[in-house]
Amino acid sequence: MLAPDRRTACRAIAALLATGALPRAAHAALTVEIIAPASLGDSLDQVARALAEGLNQMNGAVSAAVTNAPGQGGVVGLERFVNTPKTKPLLLATSLGTLGASILARRAITLDDTAAVQRVCGEHLVLLVPEQSPLQTLDDLAAALRRDPSRTLIAGRELGSASHMLCLSLARAYQLGPRALRYTAIDEPGEMFRALMSGAISVVAGGVPAYAQQLKGGSVRALAISAGARVDGFNAPTFRESGVDLELVDWRGLAAPNTMDPSLVGQIAEAVSLLLETPAWANVLGRRHWLPLRLKREAYAAFLETERDRVAALYRDAGLI
Repeated sequence: MLAPDRRTACRAIAALLATGALPRAAHAALTVEIIAPASLGDSLDQVARALAEGLNQMNGAVSAAVTNAPGQGGVVGLERFVNTPKTKPLLLATSLGTLGASILARRAITLDDTAAVQRVCGEHLVLLVPEQSPLQTLDDLAAALRRDPSRTLIAGRELGSASHMLCLSLARAYQLGPRALRYTAIDEPGEMFRALMSGAISVVAGGVPAYAQQLKGGSVRALAISAGARVDGFNAPTFRESGVDLELVDWRGLAAPNTMDPSLVGQIAEAVSLLLETPAWANVLGRRHWLPLRLKREAYAAFLETERDRVAALYRDAGLI
């Protein structure tokens, strides 16, 4: 059975927050627009809408609405965010994939042209195969890629996405040549799952939330999960258990324009911090298989610098930049 479609996922998040006992605000002094550089129902869009819904239901000073600006793994939305005249307060929902796509695109505008607000959550990634696949371990996958790359196709999200980075990191760990990794981008998790089960692709690289239902149902199994330790509820070895020193989280955060008044950024950051401390938000994290990865402004900004250097080094090693 396929995971709920993207619209269903958005409605589910709203319902979770509505039952989380958040006090509703009678009036909000500040309304912000959150740009989600992704399609409606995409994982990053779901995070943006969960944040907006939570802010709207709090008795606080900030309310929010979400606008979608999909394209090129987040590059279109990032450029729109930076170039849009700031007639109202804007935020940008960001992720590891947004950072990766912007570096890979080598455009003039990058996340360096924004101001960090807060890291809010994240998700583990997983390599999936059909239950009957002859690939049992990461070593099996690496051997198959060495033997005949044309027979082992791996699918994930856009080039520059977290799933793409996971595959590049795996190839580097096994010292596979650049031509040994056959990676194809498929935008929608449901389409990717159907391609996997039909045999059109051999392996799926994706976020745990998108495939949690299939993992628990037994139609697929995990070669490895990118967590530091085994995750409750999933029969999935970590990469380290499989002999590969690899841990990766697709983090999600919020950015503000570089030109936004620092006091306004602080007001928004404080409202988001209060939301992330609520039982309602904890409920959303648990139900959506998201990780609690709170990181406040200064620490998040420092983290982004480290991530930028790490991701750029990965792409250079792969010959992509």
